[in-house]
Amino acid sequence: MSLKEPADKVTESMRDYLFEYFVDNLNGIQTIILENEIPSINYKDTNIIRFTKNKNEGRYGLLNGVFD
Repeated sequence: MSLKEPADKVTESMRDYLFEYFVDNLNGIQTIILENEIPSINYKDTNIIRFTKNKNEGRYGLLNGVFD
């Protein structure tokens, strides 16, 4: 089950601008965003960690080296 808003409430450009705001204004501040699909914007030097629950792609889980 997803907690996504209905498509008519949040436009793609609103989401893009929100992520661009985070990139441009939260320098040096750890920000954790839980999102299934992130927009295709310029993330500059942002460290993006994707949790995949796959040992060979992205990061398996929150704790390194801990698997189901």
